[in-house]
Amino acid sequence: MILHVELKELTQLTGYTALHRAASWGHPDCLRVLVSNGADLQIRNAHGERAREAAARYRKDACVDYLDRAGMQRHFKPYIMA
Repeated sequence: MILHVELKELTQLTGYTALHRAASWGHPDCLRVLVSNGADLQIRNAHGERAREAAARYRKDACVDYLDRAGMQRHFKPYIMA
């Protein structure tokens, strides 16, 4: 018997968004796509972790670095002149 779980149901159960999954599985290219399309960097999973913290827990250093930079860019964007 094959267990079929919808992504939406799994996300509701674990709190892992696509951003959490890409970060914890070590996919910085996916993170770039998600962040550039407005993914929420502050949302927490069922463990209370943001995607950056999930990446750190699984030692996905490239993802941690990317999420750190993305977070700083979003934070300082209003103060940076184009």
